Amino acid sequence: MTHQDSNDILAKEPLLKKFFEVGRALSSEKNTLTLLDLIICNSMELTFSDAATIYLVTEEKTGNLSFVEPHHYEGKLLKFAIAKNRSLLVGLEESVSEITPGSICGYTAITGVTLKIDDAYAIPPEAEYGLDQSFDRMTGYWTKSVLSIPMKTPEDKVMGVIQLINKKKHDVGKIGYHEKGFIQNIIPYDSADELVMNSLAGQAAVALENNLLYQNMQGLLQSYKQQNEQLEVMSRNVLKAHEEERNRIAREIHDGLAQSVTNLSLKVEICKEHLQRGNLEKVREILNGLNENIRASVQETRTIIYDIKPPYLDDGLIKALENHIHLFSENNGIHVKFSVLESDIPLEYYQASTIYRIVQEALTNIAKHADAQKVSVILACKNNNLLITIADDGKGFDPLLIADKYRNRTDGGFGLQSMRERIKLIKGKMNIHSQPGCGTQIILTIPFKK
Repeated sequence: MTHQDSNDILAKEPLLKKFFEVGRALSSEKNTLTLLDLIICNSMELTFSDAATIYLVTEEKTGNLSFVEPHHYEGKLLKFAIAKNRSLLVGLEESVSEITPGSICGYTAITGVTLKIDDAYAIPPEAEYGLDQSFDRMTGYWTKSVLSIPMKTPEDKVMGVIQLINKKKHDVGKIGYHEKGFIQNIIPYDSADELVMNSLAGQAAVALENNLLYQNMQGLLQSYKQQNEQLEVMSRNVLKAHEEERNRIAREIHDGLAQSVTNLSLKVEICKEHLQRGNLEKVREILNGLNENIRASVQETRTIIYDIKPPYLDDGLIKALENHIHLFSENNGIHVKFSVLESDIPLEYYQASTIYRIVQEALTNIAKHADAQKVSVILACKNNNLLITIADDGKGFDPLLIADKYRNRTDGGFGLQSMRERIKLIKGKMNIHSQPGCGTQIILTIPFKK
């Protein structure tokens, strides 16, 4: 740096004070748009520039803010982020372009080198870069002096480019580009401008990187919060499902097995009375009946145990459903056609267990409410989703009416609501198609990973 350059810097002491104030502001700003506005406005003020543009490096695939390292820019684009012009009122929209060494800003981004150009229309032909004259032709503007600075972190990551245009004499406000002699108001950028802007651009790069990290952290925290909320809902649903399962088992024991055992106890007491009276023939008759009742109670106990944890579920969902459907048909006298269009379904145990419970509840609802003669259960796969269709030829119902009954806690709708809550636990969906007199079709859609 020459003695004259040092004097120029001392002469700019007020601007240097402004520079340090800008640095402090950049380090604390978290909003990206505000940050860019701070950078461009203060860059123009510190260098007496007539216009300025900021380009940001983005990922081609996602559009997210990114960076390039020296000569490694594959898959990256330059986003035209913000521009200001003190002499022309021109509205420019955000746009993206390929990073190429043929443009001034592209060359700066790729190499990480500051370009100080005294006359953009007199760039030597042998230079790799050149001026894109389309803006000047479109607006009547005249780009002369240019200072193109990489926003580069200490690790040589180029986050973007600040491009300053047409340094003005200190006493010049707006430049009238259609006035005679306007070119005299435009002067080259000097070494002091380059020094100040390289430092400011470095701070801007760190601020942008920190801002990007802060936004990513905020996004992660928000995602973590949402996941926690979802986990809380799922935990409540799991507890509710467990409680409903306990209540269901308790009802089945109370309505079935407990009543059978109570009946057996009464018959034993009657048998004792006949025995005391010596009525052996009656005792034999009662005992024969007791034998049938005991076998029925044992079968009922096995059914309850099977429902709690179906032993065939360890052999896969299809085998478990086959066995349950077989028992369902035998116990209820309803013909069920079970069709499997896809047998290779990669499900976790908790998914298979939940699906089994949903189908079980659907069949129980049919037995209790549908008055159906025929039922079909179809398993198929489509677009990484397991599709289960359960249809019956019963009396049907109004789904909206059943939903109202559940909301009002009147009789009805609890079985369907239990199915809805269970399907949510495995991120699935349930659609119900039914109307009075036309049977019912339930379609379950469950995503799975191959």
